[in-house]
Amino acid sequence: MDEFYIHLTCYNQDIGQLQADVQVINSELARQTHFRGQFTTNDEILVLANPAIGDYTYSAEDLLVWDYDGSQWVEIDKIVPDQVTATSDANPLIDSGTGVVGTSTEYSRGDHQHPLNTTTSIHPHDSASGTRGQIYSQNVNKSQTETIVGGKTFKNDQFQLQPQDSTKTSFAGVTCGTVQINSISQLGFDDGCSRTTNGGAIDGQWVIYTPSINATQSPQSFIIVVASQASDLTRGLQISADGNTLTFNGRVI
Repeated sequence: MDEFYIHLTCYNQDIGQLQADVQVINSELARQTHFRGQFTTNDEILVLANPAIGDYTYSAEDLLVWDYDGSQWVEIDKIVPDQVTATSDANPLIDSGTGVVGTSTEYSRGDHQHPLNTTTSIHPHDSASGTRGQIYSQNVNKSQTETIVGGKTFKNDQFQLQPQDSTKTSFAGVTCGTVQINSISQLGFDDGCSRTTNGGAIDGQWVIYTPSINATQSPQSFIIVVASQASDLTRGLQISADGNTLTFNGRVI
């Protein structure tokens, strides 16, 4: 009796395995029966003829699985298991049959793009004779070659102002702007000048100057004072000609 029970149990296990195998086969047959194929666009799926419940298809447009629910085709949240679009538009290599993989004439497979040229100027070329070539800027006439040496010549070791009738060795009075440099009668720097004259005291103007050697007021001293008080020995800040005495408004500091 026990031996019979053991054999019966083994048969039941075999039958259970066979039933599981049948279910797998039926599922695969159903899958193959209801699979309507792969399509490039979704519009092709929407116009399929005679769809049935359980039909499904793959879309290359959005790489999703579409399922027919009995009334319409709908996308389901399932990604197409296989790549349905080619990774390259280049022709595949052909095996010559002798172990050679073939020859590719493509620069690169797939969607290769050449890098952009990020400069708008032509690079200097090597003349193959040791010269560096020529570089042309935006403002140079390309019909002739120009060099830095042959361009504008600057004066070395000097800063030069030559307005109006001035020369490289003398400087004329300046009346444009708010600062006056006047070397006509005495060495001076006037802060806030007139636009109509380059000499004379102006109300509210400060002057920094050195009276000439023939001046009656502090000759050859250094004075900072309001222009209207320039002749007053008791006003302004003054440094004596010998540099030993500093006075402010007449008082020795």
